[in-house]
Amino acid sequence: MQQIKKEYDFFISHASEDKEIFVRPLAEELIKLGFNVWYDELTLKIGDSLFEEISDGIKKSNYGLVIVSENFLKKEWTKKELNGLISKEIFTKEKTILPVWLNISYNEIYSLSPILADKLSIQVTDNEIDKVIEKILKLSEIDLVDYENIKKKSNS
Repeated sequence: MQQIKKEYDFFISHASEDKEIFVRPLAEELIKLGFNVWYDELTLKIGDSLFEEISDGIKKSNYGLVIVSENFLKKEWTKKELNGLISKEIFTKEKTILPVWLNISYNEIYSLSPILADKLSIQVTDNEIDKVIEKILKLSEIDLVDYENIKKKSNS
């Protein structure tokens, strides 16, 4: 990661319907690896302003992991988060958006955002969290051997 260190390594943008099957396990795995993650279930507290907290989370994160699924495409709030991340990327001139396509096609992505469709993405199904982790570790220059050791320790 070449960017200046911010409070969070990753802001996770997702549809709530994808939490159980994919997003929560992904967030938990990233945290086990020592990453600081802005994830709504862990970060938001009762009484918080969603707009302010999410805007702040986007600003204070190095990357936005955007988990795009059919559920994501149906939500207005996720589109606002994506727009915020696109604005940040344009403003900072740094690679910010890391798209993860969850059970979705290129055409469906393109219909939402040609800008997002242009980005190299990680295409996954529900059970491919390790695929996302491996790409993130390559990005962050953490050795895959370290990841395997961490996984073994956490499973024992």
